[in-house]
Amino acid sequence: MAALAGASAVSAEPERIVSVVYGQTSLLAQADAQYAFSRARSVARTLDEGGVTSKTYSDKDLSEALAPPCKLAHLVYLESPSAMQIGTIEKFIASGGKVIVHYSTSPAFAKLMGMTAPEPTKSGAERWARYRFGKKRPLHAPESMAEQAPTYWQVRPEAKTSSVLANWEYASGKAGPPVVLKSAHGYWISRIMMDTGDASVRRRFLVSLSADCVPEVWRNAAKRQDVEIWKKIDASSLSDAKRRLRKTAPESKKTALEKRLQALDRLEAEKQADFDKGLFGASMSKLWAMEEEALLAYASASGLGGGGGVVAVWERSPEGRFPGDWPKSADLMSRAGVTDVYIMTAELGIAHVPVPGLAKWGGSNGGGGGIAEAVKACHARGIRVHAWIPALSTENMPEATRAEFIKQGRVLRDSRDGVVEWADPGHWRNRDELARIAVWISNNTGMDGIHFDYVRYPHEECSLGTADRASFEKHLGRKVKNWPADVAVKGVDRRKYEEWRADRLNGMIEHVSGRIKKDAPGTAFSVAVYGKYPQCVASVGQNWAFWLKKGWVDYAVPMNYSSDTGVVRMRLREQLAVADKNRIVCGIGVSSYEATLNAKSTIDQINTATDMGVKGFALYHSDKRFADEIAPALELAR
Repeated sequence: MAALAGASAVSAEPERIVSVVYGQTSLLAQADAQYAFSRARSVARTLDEGGVTSKTYSDKDLSEALAPPCKLAHLVYLESPSAMQIGTIEKFIASGGKVIVHYSTSPAFAKLMGMTAPEPTKSGAERWARYRFGKKRPLHAPESMAEQAPTYWQVRPEAKTSSVLANWEYASGKAGPPVVLKSAHGYWISRIMMDTGDASVRRRFLVSLSADCVPEVWRNAAKRQDVEIWKKIDASSLSDAKRRLRKTAPESKKTALEKRLQALDRLEAEKQADFDKGLFGASMSKLWAMEEEALLAYASASGLGGGGGVVAVWERSPEGRFPGDWPKSADLMSRAGVTDVYIMTAELGIAHVPVPGLAKWGGSNGGGGGIAEAVKACHARGIRVHAWIPALSTENMPEATRAEFIKQGRVLRDSRDGVVEWADPGHWRNRDELARIAVWISNNTGMDGIHFDYVRYPHEECSLGTADRASFEKHLGRKVKNWPADVAVKGVDRRKYEEWRADRLNGMIEHVSGRIKKDAPGTAFSVAVYGKYPQCVASVGQNWAFWLKKGWVDYAVPMNYSSDTGVVRMRLREQLAVADKNRIVCGIGVSSYEATLNAKSTIDQINTATDMGVKGFALYHSDKRFADEIAPALELAR
C-alpha cells in the first residue's frame, strides 16, 4: 500500500485533505531514509494531536499523495527532489494546493516557493535556542518555539509575495537569521522539527500553519477534537465523563474534581458559542483548554502507584525548568512525587561543571553554579541528583576539541575510514575519560549518582574502519576474507561481529563501573537503555542484562517509550524475564521521539509499571509541558 497503515480515523469525520510526504528517492544519502520517515511520522503525530487528520506517503507515491482530496501537503525531508517531482508539486500548487516544506537543499524547490537558494549556515559559538515569531502571525501560532541547531540551510524571501514568519533567536535573546518563511504557496521551514521542547507549542505551530494555508482545517480539527477529548479519558461526552469521574473519585478528591468539572462546563459553553457562530478557529483555544482540564479531572479522580520506589525525571538543563530558580524547579518535582532527577551534566570533552581538562559546555556554566544550586535545592526536598552523561555522544563537542578527538582516533569509522560522529567505546582514552569524569563529579559536586545515556552504537553499520577490522580479526582469531561484506547483516561473520561490538561496550561499562566503585564508593551508577532486549544487543551492541548480571550497574532504565500502554506492558514482561525487577526502572516517554503522552496515558503507564513490581519509573523529560500538564496531574493523582 502507498499510504501507511494506522492513519487516524474518527467516525463520520470530514474527508481527509492533508497529506504528509517523506523523502526517499529525493534524499542525497539513503542512510537518511529511516530518519526522514521518522520525522514525517512525528509531523503526522503532532497534527493528529491537534485534531488534524492526515495520511502519510513516501515521495515514491508523490502523485498519489497530492491527488484529490488533498489540499495541503507537508513535505518532510524532500532534500533534493527530481525535476519530475518538482513538476508534480508545481502542478499541485497550480490547481490550488498548498505545501509546507520541512527542510530541503534544492534551489529549484526554493525558487518554486519564492525563496533564495538554500545555503548552509552556522550559528557560531553561541547556538540558536528557539524560533521567535513576529507580531503578525497566523491564529494560534506561538510567540516562540524551542529548537536548537548548530547549522541549518538558510533561505530568504525572493518573491514579493514571500516573507519571514520566524527568525532564529539565541539563548541570550539576540536575533538570528530567518527560519520559517511564508510563501504564496504555503510555508518553508528551513529546519526539520525535532521532538524537543513543548509538545503543545509544536502542535499549535503545525496546526496554525496548516489552517492558515487551508482554512477548513480549523473546522475539521474542531469537530474532531470535540469528539476525541472525551475518548481520551474513556468517555463519550462531557455528561458521560462527569458520571464516570464522580463514580470513581475517592471521597478525599471529590471537591477538587468538582472544581475541574465546573471549569469544563464553562469552556463547553464558550466553545459552543463559537461553534454557533461558525468560529471554528477561535473555538480551538477552548477545545485545547478543555482537553487539559479533562485530563486534570481524570487525574483528580485517579490513584497513582509508585510509593517507595524510584520516581525519576530527566532534566536537560543544569539551570532547571525555571532558570535561575532551582528551588521552584525542585518544588515542582517534589509536589509531583519525584525522588530522583537526572540532570544533563557532561559529555566527552565538555561539561557544565569544572571537570579538569574539559571545555565549558556552550561557553557557560563552567563554574557548575547551576548544578550546585540543583543539588542544594533537591537535597533540601529529599530528591537524589544524578549526573546525566550521554556517554558516547560527540554532538555538543567544540570544534577544536572534536578535531583533536578525531586526530587521536577516538571516533567510529565507516567502511571507507570516514568519520562517524560517535565515540568509540573500545578506545582506551574514551574509557579513561568517562571514568575520570564520573569519579570527579561524584567526589566534587555532591551529586548522588552517575546516569549514562547513549551507551550504544548509533546504528548497525559502523565500526567498519581499518583499525576495527584489525581488532575484530584479533577477536575472531583469523583473517576476514571479505571486509565489510562478511560482517554485513547477512554476512558469514555477522554474529561474531555483533559479539565483538557488544564486547567493546561491555569493556567500557566494566571499566567505568570499576573506577566508580574504587574511587567513588557509594555512588549509584545507572544506565538508560533500549527496551527491546535482546534485539538491542545485535542492533546497537547494548547487552544491558549482562551488565546487571555482572553487577556493573546498579539499575537499568529501559526506554519503553510508546503511546500504547500494552506495548509498555509487553516490554516490561520481556525485561523481567532477563533481569531482577528490583533493578529495572521503567522509562516512560512523556515527551519523546517515539511518543507524546497526555496526563491520562502517563498515569496509566506509571500504574502499569508499578503493578508489575519494578523498582520505579522515569519520565522523559522535564519540559514546559511536564511543568504545565504532567506534574500537576501527578500531584492531583497522588
